[in-house]
Amino acid sequence: MRLIKLEEITEVLLRDGWHRVLNHSFKIETSQLGVRDNAGDKVPYWHESVTWEEESTGATNVICSITAPLHSILAVRERRS
Repeated sequence: MRLIKLEEITEVLLRDGWHRVLNHSFKIETSQLGVRDNAGDKVPYWHESVTWEEESTGATNVICSITAPLHSILAVRERRS
């Protein structure tokens, strides 16, 4: 298995197709969503999401920020060295 450097990710594949990542903006974020009661024990649960910037393909070509659940990523492309 080979490790992927986040700053080298150039594209992300979601169900709707490939998304271009701009300016080394790909990040993985973890946040606590709450606490589950598991047979009297309080167990925290977490959510991991990814965020990146991409250029819209519309007429205005604005840069927008995309956030998606980590499990929605099907594949990534890296910068070629």
